[in-house]
Amino acid sequence: MRLKPSLIYFCQDSIHYSFYGGVTIGSVLDQIYEGTISINTIPMISICQKDGKWFTADNRRLWIFQQVIFYFVSDT
Repeated sequence: MRLKPSLIYFCQDSIHYSFYGGVTIGSVLDQIYEGTISINTIPMISICQKDGKWFTADNRRLWIFQQVIFYFVSDT
């Protein structure tokens, strides 16, 4: 199933700034912007539905996907 990142909710009210291993979510976003890595190299997130809303526990990856859409994808 594919959903727009904007339709998926975080399961926590905050996220940690780095992944396991110490790579920060900001540096991953920078690398995507610079073309060093592709968004397609980021594993897809798992989602579940509760009360008609979609949630994920993969909060850091969801944040990256949302930022990519917000900053790098044109509305045109």
